[in-house]
Order: sequence, then structure tokens, then C-alpha cells
Amino acid sequence: MSGQLLKQFVCQTRGISIVLADMVPSQGFYRPVEAVNSAIKNDVARKTEAAFKMPEMVPEKIKSRTDKLVITPLDKNKHATVSVLDESGDELGKFHVTDDPALQEPIRTSQKK
Repeated sequence: MSGQLLKQFVCQTRGISIVLADMVPSQGFYRPVEAVNSAIKNDVARKTEAAFKMPEMVPEKIKSRTDKLVITPLDKNKHATVSVLDESGDELGKFHVTDDPALQEPIRTSQKK
């Protein structure tokens, strides 16, 4: 999955990239990432990193294999679904990020891990 690099950070001595997918579903159609306001992109990248680091969101065994977090979809309320990918680009699972941390959903792991 390719896209626009929003941020890089370190977790468990691993460098992890946060990427906004090239095309973002929005209200039944797709729009290019360039159309997304930069303040929204920065805010969702910050929230994605914070959520990823929470133990109740992503287990340590998945964090240790993570290479990239890909955000899609992203809606106007700054809710996002985040795909967790390993170095090979295989999806380890997905989690949901919102403005209200109490409404965030922990990772749903993919069948092939």
C-alpha cells in the first residue's frame, strides 16, 4: 500500500512509518490525499501514533513486527481505520482511531499472521 508519509516514530527500537493511503474513501467516492487538509492529516497521525502505543490497542507481539501504519479511510470527523503492516507489506490487523479515545477500537488481527 503506497501513500503520503505523514510521520515516522520509534516503538520498541523499530522505526515505524505512518502513511495516508493514496486514495481515501469519502462519502461513497474516492478523493486524492492532497485534498485532505494538512491540519487534519497531522492530527490523525498524532492520534494514530498515540493509539498504537497504547497496550490495550495493539499487543506487544504485533508491535514488534510492525513496519508501517496505513490510514484509510479517513472521514471529516477525523475518524480513521488504520492497517498495521509488517516489513513484507502483509496486514497484521486493523484498528480504529477517533477523537474520543473511549470510542477507539482495538486491533482486529488478520487471519494470516
